[in-house]
Formats: sequence, C-alpha cells, structure tokens
Amino acid sequence: MFKFSKGPAVDFLAAYNQAGKSLSGLIPALARRRRRKKILFGLRLALYALAVILAIFIISLAPAVLLGRQIFNNSLAGKDLLEKSIFLSKKNEFAAASLAASQAGQYFDNALAQLRSVRETAVIKHTFLDREAENAVFLLSAASFLSQGVAEGGNFLKQINLLNARSTGLNYNQLSREERTKILVYLSESGRELGQLSLTLKQAGDNLAALRINRWLRPWQDKISFFAGQLKESSATLETFAPLSQALPWLLGYPNESNYLFVLQNQDELRPTGGFIGTFGLLRLVAGDLADISTHDIYHLDMPIKDEVKNSPPAPLAKYLNLEQWFLRDANWSPDWPTSARLIESFYQEEIRLLKKVRAKEKTKDPLIDQSPAVFSGVIGLTPKVITDLLSVIGPVAVGGQIYDQDNFTKLLEYQVEKGYVSLGLPAWERKEVIGDITRALKVEFFNLPPEKWAVAVNSIFQNIQQKNILIHVNNPDIQKLLAGSDLSGEIKKTAGDYLAVVDANLAALKTDAVVTRYLHYQLEENPNGLFAEVVANYAHHGDFDWRTTRYRTLTRVYVPAGSELISATGQTDGEVAASTELDKTVFSAFLSIEPGAVGVLRLKYKLPDRLAAAVKAGHYDFLVQKQPGVTGQEIDLVMNFLRPIKTGEPIGFGSGLTAPSSFHLNGGFVQDRIISLTF
Repeated sequence: MFKFSKGPAVDFLAAYNQAGKSLSGLIPALARRRRRKKILFGLRLALYALAVILAIFIISLAPAVLLGRQIFNNSLAGKDLLEKSIFLSKKNEFAAASLAASQAGQYFDNALAQLRSVRETAVIKHTFLDREAENAVFLLSAASFLSQGVAEGGNFLKQINLLNARSTGLNYNQLSREERTKILVYLSESGRELGQLSLTLKQAGDNLAALRINRWLRPWQDKISFFAGQLKESSATLETFAPLSQALPWLLGYPNESNYLFVLQNQDELRPTGGFIGTFGLLRLVAGDLADISTHDIYHLDMPIKDEVKNSPPAPLAKYLNLEQWFLRDANWSPDWPTSARLIESFYQEEIRLLKKVRAKEKTKDPLIDQSPAVFSGVIGLTPKVITDLLSVIGPVAVGGQIYDQDNFTKLLEYQVEKGYVSLGLPAWERKEVIGDITRALKVEFFNLPPEKWAVAVNSIFQNIQQKNILIHVNNPDIQKLLAGSDLSGEIKKTAGDYLAVVDANLAALKTDAVVTRYLHYQLEENPNGLFAEVVANYAHHGDFDWRTTRYRTLTRVYVPAGSELISATGQTDGEVAASTELDKTVFSAFLSIEPGAVGVLRLKYKLPDRLAAAVKAGHYDFLVQKQPGVTGQEIDLVMNFLRPIKTGEPIGFGSGLTAPSSFHLNGGFVQDRIISLTF
C-alpha cells in the first residue's frame, strides 16, 4: 500500500536565508541599509574611474606644462631682446639693434612652434583653453613680425650710415653733396626692401588687431589698440614711400637739377585740389638741396595782364564770382590734380608771356620774368598744414619780427598778408614775400635737425602726403608713372566698383572754411530692383561776420559711378542739382549758402548703375571714398545693407565691421581715402 523510497534532501539553511532576504525588503531599516551599500559601492567605482581619468589627464598634461614653461622662457627672452633692440635703435646703433631683433625673433618663433604643439594636445584642443591659446598665437606672431620689422629697419638704416663715414651726430646740412647723393641713390634702389618692411609691420598689426579682448586682456585693451594703430600707420607710411623711393633722386634734383612751380593752396578758402591759390613760388633743387626759392602774390601775375587774358572760366566761376576771364588763381578747378597741375603750368606760362608783353609796352622790368625757367620739372601743391606740422617738429621760427609756431601760423600769416603788411610799410605787391622768408627759415631748421628727429620729421611729411596736403605732378612720364596711384599724385582714381568723392569750392566766402565742420554720411541699400545710395553732406558754420569769415558759399560736386541716376535732392540753395559727366564719373552739382550759426544739409538719393548690382550678385562689392585735399576735421559714416549675408569684409577693426549678417558699417575720422571690400 505504501511505497517507501528516498526523496531529495531539503536545504533548510538556504531556505532560511532566502526567506530572510524576502522579509528584509519588507522591513524599512533593512531596506535603507541595503540601498546605502549599493550607493557606496557605486561611489567607489566612480572614484576609481575618476582617479584613472585624472591620472591620464595628468600624464597628458605633463608635456603641455613642460612646453608651457619653455614657451614662457622663450617669450621672456624674446621680449628682453626686442626691448634691447629698440633701445639700441634710439642710440643709432643700428647693426647691434638689428642683431638683437633677429635673436628676439628666433625666441618668439620657438615659442610659437611650441605653442602650436601644445594646441594639438587633447587637453587644449578640445577644451576652452584652445581659445586662450589662439590669443597667445596672435600675440607671439605679432611679436615675431615686429622683431623681423625692427631687424629689417635696422639693416636699412645701417646701410644709410655706412654710406656716410662721418655719420655720427651729423645733421643733413653737414652732409657733403657726395654723401647726400649716395644716400639718394641707395634710397632709389630700396623700393622692394621698404615694401617688404611695410608688409612685415602690417602683419604685426593684423595679428594684434585679431586678438579677442577677454578679461585677461581688457586692462591692456587701449594699449593694444594704440600699438596696432601705430603699426598700421608705420606700414602705410612705408607703403607710400616704397614706390616713391625710386623717384626720389630725380624729384630732389639728381642727377640733374629740378625746377618746380609750386602753389600754396589755402585750406581756409577751400578749392577742389586743396584751397585758393593765393601764393605761387619758384623752387630749385640740386642733389637733395634746396638751392633757391622765391614766393609771390598771385595777383602780382594776374592783375597786370587782366586785360590780355582770353580764357573763359567754368560756368560756376562766371556765375558766382562774376568772372569774365579765367586766371591762374582759379586754375585748380578740377579735383584731379594732374588735370589741374597741367592747367596751372599752362596758365602760368601764358601769363608770363603776356607779362613780358605788358612790361615791354611799359618799358619796365619785372624780376619775375627773369626768375622763371623756360621749362618746369613739375608742379607742386601745398596746404599750410604741411608747414604747421613741420613747425611742430622743428619748433617756432622768427621771421620779420614775428614768431610763427604750429598754433598761430595760419591765422598770423593770413593777418600779415591781409592787414599787417600795411603797418609794416610794405607795398601790396610785396605782402606775400614773407612766405618765402618763412620757407627759407624752415629749410635751415629742418636740415639742422639732429638725426634722432629725422624719423619724426619724415613721418610728418608722409602723413601729409597721405592726407593730400602735398601734391606733385611731374613732366617726366617715367617718374609720373611711379607717382601714379599714390596719394602724392592727387588723382581722381578710376575704379570698377562703387565710388564717392564730395568736392567743395569756396566761392566768395573769405576764409570761412576755417570755421566750418563737415560730416559725411553714405548709406547703400540693396533691394530686388538694384542698388540705391543716399549721400548726406552736413556743414556746421561756427563763425560770424568779420574780416576773415562770412556766410559760407560753396559749389558742392558729388562724384559717383558713371551711369548713376539721380532720384531726389534737397538742401541746395540756388536752382536744381545739375547732373553731368567728368573724369569718367557722374557728377551731381549743387550750390549752398549757409549763414553763421546755421547747419546746411545737402541730401542726394540716386540709383547706382546695374553693373554694380550685378557685381554684388556675383559675390563682391568694392567701394572707394576719396578725401578732398585741404579738408580737415571731417567725420565719415558709411553704412551698407545687402540682401545676402556678408562672408568677408575689409577693413575690420575699431570703427568698422559687420553690424548684422548682411550689414557693414564704417565710422570715424576722414583723413585719407577709405576702401571697403566685401564678399558674399
């Protein structure tokens, strides 16, 4: 009935433990204890993992730290050598300065190579540190290029010194003709070298400008901007001088003497190429020396032959000055200096011919006739700002019982030639001969400058070239080609892109330009129908009615791309705005009269030619704004809005750059031509 057999063994201990585990989940204290154990176990695993990661990080960081120390040491050594080089340059020890700068460059280059290696490490490359490292690259690159520039400049100046065995401490007046000639020839052969130096300094400035100003650099922001600006200015000066250096011997009278007709253009009575021609002069240069100079009142030539001149003046001169003949004093009517210079020389030679005829009838002699050369090497235009800037370098000069300095020169000279000559007992014909006396005094002081001031003086001259206060046109085609395209040539430039030049001509407004401030605004808008522009020229009259100033009367000509179509115009005082073609440009002309204390605003809206809209659609936009010679203290504001985002824009920096993906803005002082280049 019963079957007895052996069954499976029962593991009571396992059953007990299993039951305990099941029950522990039902008891709160036991559950909490179990969770803590799990958390602690997870934390231990995390800590182990973190320790491993940290070890890997430290191992990978070690080379970066080691290189970082080397980068610091190389940078510090480079800095010390660069400072030494600059110190030696100031002592005219150019060979030693060049060597120290070259060594500094090697240290900076080593630091740069090490920094680039560090940037490739994972620790830097994939973290926020890469942005800081990029800033360091810009700084070291700027230092490297600057060292290279100092070395190149030192070598250049060393060669100048080697050409003159007696160079130490000598001023220009103490150099022999042979020594001056050697220097001129060397300069004429240094165009490529100077061009390279200009590029080197530009690269140094570009790297400084590329820095991202973060919290570490913010305390140095002003110094960085200032230094970048100085490098840019030095580069621009050398860029101007490099092509001119080849022309320098010929311009300065070597191997043959040079004879120039020069005109002093008074910027306080503005005319298209710089100012009213109140004074002209004859200048002779021989092997770099100012051999002879004479100055004359323009009316000394214009008035005796007023009944003999048959040239018909441009319509605005006839209308607003009531002129029936066109004289030398108004010959700079074209804003293109080569055009005006040729006309000035032509008028001068014609008026000298007529003066000979008049004096022959009178049976009298005129020294001007004997002084005039048969042929001129060229024509030079100067504004008084050139002289005031030189006075800031040279210091005051005493002429005719008066002290002329950079602050009083223009006003004092105007007073002396307009009123003061009477109290001195001088005849009207001789009232402007004082300008020749001042020029001769300046020549003596300028050539007596010690060598340590030469760089400052030369820089002053080249700033005036960039600002078009010095203009030259020569009759030697080869030399003129070297001048063409530079600011010295004073050309209205040909361009395939957008263009703007606003040119004023003071018409019977005395010296009122001295108290008028200008502000120029340009806005470009692209829409489906093409490119549309607006020009707003503001004139604020801060003067009064006196012997020197009155209401401001100007014929304003706005030069824009050929084919532009005027849409609307407001602000003109007399008649409608006239459209014409001149110098391969469309010209809009308007007359304005502005009372003392008032503000005149000329506003023009026009459509640009379709070829410019097509260029924008093809992906590029170029804009040249040319400054009028003689204008000072002008501000400019340029705004461009397009339908497509801008890929690249130049210039980028303080006061210029992208304000939105498809908008570009440039704002600031207008002291020289400005160029904008954009791609889409």
